[in-house]
Amino acid sequence: MALLRPAEQLDQLPYTRAVLFEAMRMRPPAALLIRKIERDTCLKDYELKAGSLAMFSIYNIHHHPELWEKPENFDPERFIDNKISKYTFFPFGIGSRFCIGNQFATLELTLLLSMLAQHFDFSLCSKQEPEIDMA
Repeated sequence: MALLRPAEQLDQLPYTRAVLFEAMRMRPPAALLIRKIERDTCLKDYELKAGSLAMFSIYNIHHHPELWEKPENFDPERFIDNKISKYTFFPFGIGSRFCIGNQFATLELTLLLSMLAQHFDFSLCSKQEPEIDMA
């Protein structure tokens, strides 16, 4: 039996990767992005002055009903077709400060999730929804 390289293994795990991405959409690893405005900009009716800071809530964008159908439902299928915009799903950030380790993290987490799922059965300890703390 030929050994597969990690990238080839990832290609054989599209649903596991979709589960991982949906988990990161539901509970992003970082709460906010903060960027410095480089030049005066107008965004709809808001003026953004050069030198000021803009904060983006990744959680709110990942749960926005105009961007996601049934955003509060856990649905890995939404990631199967890979047609998700980089402006609506960005658990690793976006722009010039995008996490350079995103491909390694995706590979590592997908393989780890698949290995854990092979050896353990997971269930909730309680039916109560866990409290979200983005501190």
